[in-house]
Amino acid sequence: MVVDVAGEIASLRALLYSAVQDREAAQRQTAELWRELERVRSTGAGGASSSQGAGGSPSLLEAQLAGAVLREMDLRLTTEHAMDLQGQRDQLQGQRDQLQGEIQTTQSERD
Repeated sequence: MVVDVAGEIASLRALLYSAVQDREAAQRQTAELWRELERVRSTGAGGASSSQGAGGSPSLLEAQLAGAVLREMDLRLTTEHAMDLQGQRDQLQGQRDQLQGEIQTTQSERD
């Protein structure tokens, strides 16, 4: 079985880059929702109608924030998984290199 190591590396790097980008976007969205929720809460009952007109009821913002936090957690796990896979790939690559070295040593001892 032949494994395209370069292709695997490129694939893992692309996955990791994408996960990091998605995670950063989720972090920005989470921070933005926290700020909006705090703004809506600080306006109190008097500002409720104007904030609701802007799509900013506290319960809606809390639900959006909860969703953003869950997405961020999922992306964190995806990033960690991609990093674990990259570590496993590096370990296997090291083992492969070691075996190739042993094969070359054995072959040169025969000659």
